[in-house]
Amino acid sequence: MGRLWLSARHNCVALDGIPLQRGEGRILQHQARIEIGQLRFLFQFIIPKEQEAVFRDALRDYLSSHRDVEAPHELTSATPSANDVNIGDWRLHGIVGATPLSIIEAASNMRTGEAVAVKRLLRRPNNAKKVDEELNIYESLQAIRKHRYGSFAMKKHSVLAGKTASSNVEDALLGLQALHDISWIHRDLKPANIAIVSLKPPHAILIDFGQATINKAPGYPAKAGVCGTIGFLAPELENPLYAASYGQKVDVWSMGAVGVYMLDLGRIPWSTTHNMFVPDRNAKDPSLSVFRDYLEILGKKPSDSLDGLLYQMLQERPEFRVDIHRALSHACLQKPFAAANAWVSALAKSGSKRSHE
Repeated sequence: MGRLWLSARHNCVALDGIPLQRGEGRILQHQARIEIGQLRFLFQFIIPKEQEAVFRDALRDYLSSHRDVEAPHELTSATPSANDVNIGDWRLHGIVGATPLSIIEAASNMRTGEAVAVKRLLRRPNNAKKVDEELNIYESLQAIRKHRYGSFAMKKHSVLAGKTASSNVEDALLGLQALHDISWIHRDLKPANIAIVSLKPPHAILIDFGQATINKAPGYPAKAGVCGTIGFLAPELENPLYAASYGQKVDVWSMGAVGVYMLDLGRIPWSTTHNMFVPDRNAKDPSLSVFRDYLEILGKKPSDSLDGLLYQMLQERPEFRVDIHRALSHACLQKPFAAANAWVSALAKSGSKRSHE
């Protein structure tokens, strides 16, 4: 396990915009801007996922023992992680807080290494007015940038206009339809595996197919610990009492859980430490009852709403659960689905060859 060290032999060397004196040395973080005279370099390296924890421990020990400094917290460092989400130049590292209208995430700039807190406002039909009012406040506060201490106040950086939780779910469902149409199963759908790859227009995609498999008849037998992420595991994935085998509908259930996560300010109300559908692992945990109560609430919402769709996607028994095509034909997705189709058509048209006579 090693670490790269930058040592200045001349006075024209700077690290992340800070000049180094001749003979001064600095340990390099995972991402750094190095200036040598008029030359500018962006340094970056990525730790393999399986070595990340070991690396962090080694770094912490080194900085404490040899540099007498404390390692930066994981949520505020620019270190790439398996759970990071990238939006433009910014890398989101994880949720650190929430309000009824927003979630707060730690983030860092992939070009500069700058660490920030990002507030994401969650627009829904019942809170659109409040979200607009808050955005107007930030717009009116832009003058604070010129204040001597303006860097100590939160500022509006950019707005992802028109992108709501429902449209994120719809984008992911379109990706899931493509996967299912070619007879594959993802088997590890979760929020971290839905990435925003474009701001204009806003566009989310499915990522990380490391646990995907071909959908075969009559399906796969339930087996614990093989694939998926706790909290987003379909009932039949690990418990054969729900079905003799599982197929593509495990992805539909997982996407329903992702929908709950997005609508519930970055959380799901059931356990993320053990599978609630295998109760003998922790008989005292109330998660299964919590899930069933939550599902009952969804079932009382209008059937043509997003809640109504999630109710159909989260059915415990796969035979009562919708498949991806029925999910995408749901009334609440027709408007965003039409917009997505128009975008795909425009993309295909712009990329088509010219006709020749």
